[in-house]
Amino acid sequence: MEELHPPVVHFAVALSISGVLFKTFYLITKIPLFSSASLLNLLLATPFVWVSWFTGHKAEEMVEKFVEGAPAYELLETHETLGLVVAVLITLLSLLKLVAFFRNSKGFKI
Repeated sequence: MEELHPPVVHFAVALSISGVLFKTFYLITKIPLFSSASLLNLLLATPFVWVSWFTGHKAEEMVEKFVEGAPAYELLETHETLGLVVAVLITLLSLLKLVAFFRNSKGFKI
């Protein structure tokens, strides 16, 4: 399971960044397609960030015993904490956009 972390995290990062970029494009151009693309990318990113955190946590458990007491240990713990913070933030952003999507009468301008 731990070996899945590197490939899965790339999907999480790419989908999250593209979701934010599409929202930025929407704010600049007001083209509804960009807003919809933002929502879709963030909704797809949400499971990937959680799988990334879970696989990263499992990988960290394996590596932790080798770096305990070394400066790399603090970096590893910080990396794990930041992964959890990002997972929570992307989830909240996705939920916020989903609520806005269903509240909007046209369903596209979020």
